[in-house]
This record gives sequence, structure tokens and C-alpha cells, in this order.
Amino acid sequence: YEEKGTNHGKKFYQKMQKIAGHEDVKVFLYYWDARDGADFSGWWFGDQVGGSQVWARTPSHGASPPRVGWKVPWDAAVAEPGILSVDPTTASPVAPPTAAAAVAMKPGVGALNPAALQ
Repeated sequence: YEEKGTNHGKKFYQKMQKIAGHEDVKVFLYYWDARDGADFSGWWFGDQVGGSQVWARTPSHGASPPRVGWKVPWDAAVAEPGILSVDPTTASPVAPPTAAAAVAMKPGVGALNPAALQ
């Protein structure tokens, strides 16, 4: 992940590594403030900054993305431990050694290979 700019006062990042079989997929890690309501604020993974295709969210409002607390899919009732963690030092998602990152999309939106987030 490489820092690409700021959004709503915080840095955002883009995945630079291409994923075999998913070369066109762009992945961004960005912050969205509460302008659209508390349910849409926090840190997000999506195909563009502020886009409607999103995969994971945490309601955290820290200066950098948190390591844990990610909901996958973004609108899950609770964040399941071990699904997704982020190294805040590098803003890189890391899959825990005992759990595969399972990324599911909102019904009717499609699916994304979890490798696109790693």
C-alpha cells in the first residue's frame, strides 16, 4: 500500500501490488468522516475513495487505520476477530496465520477474491 493523498483530513492509501487474475481491481484504504451519518463514517476498503463498492469498514476515527475491529463485509453485525487486520505502520492488511481473509460483498453487488485485500 502506498500513500496517495488525503481524504476528509486523513491519509489514504492504494494497493500497488497487482493480483493475478484480478489485475483491474483497485483497492483503496481511506477514511470517511460523519458527513453522511455515523453508520458511514470510519476507515474503509473499497475500489475507489468514497465509492459504493466497498468490502470492509471499521468505525474507528483515529489518525491511521486500526489494526483490528474490521467488519467484513462492511455492514456485518459485528467485527469477527481474525478476519482482517491492518498494520497501521504500513497501512497494509495482513491475514492472520490461523484465519483466511474471507471477503464477501453486500448481496447483489458481487464478490471479490480475498487476495485483492492482502
